[in-house]
Amino acid sequence: MKSIIKNISLPVLMLAALPLFTACSDDKEFGETLFPTEQTDYESAKVYIQENVAAQKNSASNIIITPLGYTLPTDHFEFYVNLSKTADEDITVVVQPDAEIANQDKGDYKVMSADAFQMERNMVVIKKGERKSEEPVLVSLKDNDAAKAFQDGDKCKMSFTIKEVSGKAKASSNLNKISWYFIYKANNIKEVGSIEGKTEKYVGDDDFSIFNIRTHKYCTSKLTNGYMTDYDYTYGGTEGWRIQFKEAQPVSAIAVYPGYYYYKFDYGVSDYLVYTSDDDENWKEVGTVHSPYNSDELNYYTPVVAEFYAPVTAKYIKIKPVETYWGFSSYRNCFVSEIELFK
Repeated sequence: MKSIIKNISLPVLMLAALPLFTACSDDKEFGETLFPTEQTDYESAKVYIQENVAAQKNSASNIIITPLGYTLPTDHFEFYVNLSKTADEDITVVVQPDAEIANQDKGDYKVMSADAFQMERNMVVIKKGERKSEEPVLVSLKDNDAAKAFQDGDKCKMSFTIKEVSGKAKASSNLNKISWYFIYKANNIKEVGSIEGKTEKYVGDDDFSIFNIRTHKYCTSKLTNGYMTDYDYTYGGTEGWRIQFKEAQPVSAIAVYPGYYYYKFDYGVSDYLVYTSDDDENWKEVGTVHSPYNSDELNYYTPVVAEFYAPVTAKYIKIKPVETYWGFSSYRNCFVSEIELFK
C-alpha cells in the first residue's frame, strides 16, 4: 500500500484536487474580494457647503436686549453651495434649517428653533459646467417669539443642511451643513445717542466729582467748566475716569467731548465703556458707546453720547476709553475736554 501512494505522481494529485478549488470559486469573478465590501461612489459629483466654524463663531450676530425689547440683526446670513467637479447639466439644491443636526455638535451653544428663521432663498442652482451656485442661499431672522426666547449671555446657533439635490450629483456625506451663530447681549445704551432736548444737567463739584484713575487726581473743574480748549487725558488700557455723586442719582445720558490736542481732535476719545457701581468696588458694565463721527467731522461740539433707553441710577459711574479717532494702544494718549451728565 505504501508503495502505491509513493508512485502517484504530483500532477495526478493536483487533478484530483481541482474540483475542490472550482467549487469554492463558482460565485466570484476575477479581482473580487473574498468578503463583501461597501461600494463607494467616487464617480458622482458631490454637492457640499464650505464651513469655517472658527470664523463663523468670531463673526456671530448680536441680538441686543434693551429695556424696551429685543433688537434683532437685519442683515442676511448668506452662503454658496459648491460642487466637487463640474456636471453636464444644471444641479438644483435645496437647503433647510435643521435643529437635529445643530444639536449634534452644539458644545456650549443653545440650539434655536427653525421657526426663528426665514429662508429668503433656499433653492439655488449650480449651472452646467460651474462649481458654485449662481446665487447664495439667503437666510434672515424673523421678529418673533422664537428669536426672542433667550436671555443675556446666551450663545445660540442654527445649522442649515442640504436636503435635496436634483441632477447628476449627490450631497456630500460630511460637508453638508453650515451654522449661523448668535450672542444675546443686554445693552441699555442706544446705538446712536443724542442730547437733543435734554436741558437739565448735573453740576460739577456741586453734584458730582470726576477722578482720573491713572493720575489719581481730581479733574472736575477742568472737565465741567465749559471751556472746550482745555482738557484732561489718560492712556490707552487704563480705567479712565470715575464719576462720584454724593448719593445715587438717575442719569439719562452722558456726553463726552473730544480734547483738542496738537491742532487736531484725532486723540479725542471716540469709543468708551460705561460702568456703574454703588460702592466703588463692584462694577456693572452698562455697554459700549461708539462715535458716529469721522475725524474730519469733529469740532469742539461733537460729543460722543451715551444715551440710555432707561435712566441708570448709581452713585459711581466709570468711563473707560477703548478707542480714539487716531487709533488705540497702551501708549496712546486719550483726550477729553468736557463731560456732561444729564438728569
